[in-house]
Amino acid sequence: MKITTHYYDNQGKTRMRTLKLDATAPCITRSQDFVWSNTDDYEKLSLVSFRFRIGLHDISTPTDLVMVTAQVRELAAQSPDLDIFTYQYSRPIADQLNVILQSTIQNDSLAVLCMVLISLLFIPNPLCALWITIAIVTIDIGVIGLLSLWSVKLDPIFMITIILSIGFSIEFSGVTLKWNGKGDYVHFFVLKDLLLSLTHVTHGFVSSEGNLSPKERCIEAMEKLAWPVVHGSMSTILGVAVLAFINSYMVLVFFKTIFLVLVIGVIHALLLLPIVLSITTPYVEQFDSYLQHFTKTKKHKNRISRSNVYAITVPVNIS
Repeated sequence: MKITTHYYDNQGKTRMRTLKLDATAPCITRSQDFVWSNTDDYEKLSLVSFRFRIGLHDISTPTDLVMVTAQVRELAAQSPDLDIFTYQYSRPIADQLNVILQSTIQNDSLAVLCMVLISLLFIPNPLCALWITIAIVTIDIGVIGLLSLWSVKLDPIFMITIILSIGFSIEFSGVTLKWNGKGDYVHFFVLKDLLLSLTHVTHGFVSSEGNLSPKERCIEAMEKLAWPVVHGSMSTILGVAVLAFINSYMVLVFFKTIFLVLVIGVIHALLLLPIVLSITTPYVEQFDSYLQHFTKTKKHKNRISRSNVYAITVPVNIS
């Protein structure tokens, strides 16, 4: 990038005399770049402030805009006694892009925290909460990585769609599934069309009744939940497919985000989560049985210690 100056001349008194003459002729465009005091008296004219323009070349991307903005500010900061102020029409955009990464991380973290708290309210199971959190984070990371490969840059539109993707990813963490005692399953649709599908799978897995092995639980959960998850994702993809033909950057970014969330979410719900749950559930159950045994043993010891306490009454004669 090259920076060329437009008003740079070091002709001393000749240059200053020319500027003073310009100050007396407001019709001259150049005179608007200088502010003078004592304009009523030509001999006492004093320069208060001035401005000059610079030409920027090879600025083709938002990253270049952010870099050159920082460079110009650094040059101005080298002369603090002159109180130099830099300005350009695209400066608000550059400042926005300069903090977009920090804002994206902060907003995404808050959105994930809110989704985890909501999932805990509907499904108070530690195992579900753990894997739902991991699934949301991995889906979000996958969407961010694939969007970057799909020619989507980090900008405010990207930040908004990523926050939306967190809301969609919780859909692939679970529509709750419970056994109603009559041999069929009841689906509780709480959010949108499909609701929490990853939570659907995890809660359907851990809430299976009977002495079923992890493999049998996985098979049972897939038999009941696979088609609802596929149908819900396909209906959403078909609903947003028309956006792919609209020549608008914002609309295309939204379509790409929703499409990737649905695809990655279905992979998590139907492939990754069942495998992970079937592997980790035995260890969780062993830990739960250990805690139950420890609690029962402690209660039994407390009961024995209380039964061994005897009360002895000694009569006292008071004369």
